[in-house]
Amino acid sequence: MYVNLAVTGYLMASNLVNDNPLYSHVNEYGHYIPVFAMTTITMAERFSPLIGINFRTMGQLTGRIDYNRDRTVALNLANTQMQELFNQDLTISLGITKANMALPFKVNGARRRLKNDLTAQLSVTFRDTRAIQRKIVEIEENGVKSEVAENIPTAGNINFQLRPTVNYVVNNRLSLQFYFERMFNDPLVSNSFYRSVSSGGVQLRFNLGG
Repeated sequence: MYVNLAVTGYLMASNLVNDNPLYSHVNEYGHYIPVFAMTTITMAERFSPLIGINFRTMGQLTGRIDYNRDRTVALNLANTQMQELFNQDLTISLGITKANMALPFKVNGARRRLKNDLTAQLSVTFRDTRAIQRKIVEIEENGVKSEVAENIPTAGNINFQLRPTVNYVVNNRLSLQFYFERMFNDPLVSNSFYRSVSSGGVQLRFNLGG
């Protein structure tokens, strides 16, 4: 858990610097003069993770589940508006190691088995990001004035990521990785566009060292 409170634009009234800050001062209109003038107050909180689970089974299956949340709130005292940035994400990862695995196809007419361990991993991430502007506006209905809260989303998207990989070490010099990645961003505001990206391939790593 992480919480941080910051004050920016910190000023002190010049005529009260050497005075008692607990004493009440008013201007010519009868309004109280603040001793400390602050333009922006920012509060940040982060739970990373808020919920975290790691496990490993007897069958060499490993897994991790992480749920994270963070929020940053900035109160602007000049225009009495508040900006809020909120993020939450859920990540689920699974992995398994298989020894002496049989190939799904025949080599020279015979079934072959891998000599080394084969490792497969799957990671899925859901992320929700939102930026909201909050303020209090005055409305008038039937001659009666009232104040209501107005919440306007200014940015944000729903993000999804899928990453399966398969790794195999041929020997102490050569290793193979088969990978695929699927990602899309679904915006929550009209000034952004839907985006999706897909990629995949094979990586060969050769160690030139001894």
